[in-house]
Amino acid sequence: MKAILVALAGLVVVVLHGLGNAADDADVAGLGFLSPVRSAEGLANEAVVLASAENFDAAVETGKAAVRRLPVQQSTVRKLGEIELAGEASDAWANDTIRTSDLLGWRDSPAQARLLMMAAQDGDITGAIDHIDAVLRRTELSEEVFRAISAGIANEEIRSRMVTRLSQDPPWRLDLLKSVDDFGDSQSAQNFAQMVLELSEREGGSLASEEVAPVLSRLAALDLSGPLLAAAERLEPVTMFQQGINDPQFSGLREGARDPDAAVSPFEWKRGRAQSIVVTVGSREGVDDALNIRSRSRVRGVILIQTLRLNPGPYQLNYSKLGSRSESEGLEWRVLCAGETIDTPQNAAASGGGWQAQTLPFTVPANCPIQRVELRTGRNLRGETRRASYSDLSITPS
Repeated sequence: MKAILVALAGLVVVVLHGLGNAADDADVAGLGFLSPVRSAEGLANEAVVLASAENFDAAVETGKAAVRRLPVQQSTVRKLGEIELAGEASDAWANDTIRTSDLLGWRDSPAQARLLMMAAQDGDITGAIDHIDAVLRRTELSEEVFRAISAGIANEEIRSRMVTRLSQDPPWRLDLLKSVDDFGDSQSAQNFAQMVLELSEREGGSLASEEVAPVLSRLAALDLSGPLLAAAERLEPVTMFQQGINDPQFSGLREGARDPDAAVSPFEWKRGRAQSIVVTVGSREGVDDALNIRSRSRVRGVILIQTLRLNPGPYQLNYSKLGSRSESEGLEWRVLCAGETIDTPQNAAASGGGWQAQTLPFTVPANCPIQRVELRTGRNLRGETRRASYSDLSITPS
């Protein structure tokens, strides 16, 4: 466990050391001093320049002068400790200097990163998490920091302590959970899913849908059907989890229905990555809740996606479509299992005007506990406008 904690801390130190206090830790060797040389900050920056030139004796003396000038400035004390480390001074003395900086506050991210490493080396899980907490309150969460935390919570004891901290609702909790959808790979998504499940069982650990959604969404995107089912079933009713199409009227896609920055559960309609697409919901030729699509995408892509949970067997996707064959060329509904289509070729739209009933038969195999329904756009090298409207979407056994 200690080895895991030290590895986690080491990565955080490497990533964060240059990120906190940008003005304080600017490249003074290249930019020149940011404040008068005889001020504490100026002396500390001068000490950094001397250390970068490997003049460590002078650097340490100048760093001490900076501390004497303003002993309550955390970054100044921390820089002295780092210069001592760089000059191969006694680790115990250098660590004491950096520990002293911790008494002056928590807002210096590089100091917190160093203190995190020290706590990890001592096997102090709670102390390490305290410093992670301090770092995340000051620094935007990066992919590297996310991966370091994910590696740590693979350990049961570290994960348990992290769950305790999350149950206290720190201000970075939502950002950490949302990062799963941005950075999660197969292992990290499962690590975070387990942590979310354990958090949901703690007193004070109730989770909002926007906290659960990014974890479930990443599991779905990676086709991790087993972990997704386990998480979704245990977190209900937080998740929108049912058999068949959820929100067949596309109300969640209406303008203003959602916060554009909010995470979306995979069991709700979610925008895909297709570009040059306009999606609206509104009145169209007698239908109040029509899904209206206009595409000028030149390449294939997914416009909308929703994860399904259907039992094995034959089904059909039913919907009404407005749009001629030429107008809607390339726009199509598909049903997939583990990334492979399981539907039969889609019916062609009738050439006549008005709404046309359409069906898409498909069969869910026995080894497919999770499926996806997608609205896609095809290749359109000229970038011509393709448009169609849809309504009355449903799935029925056949």
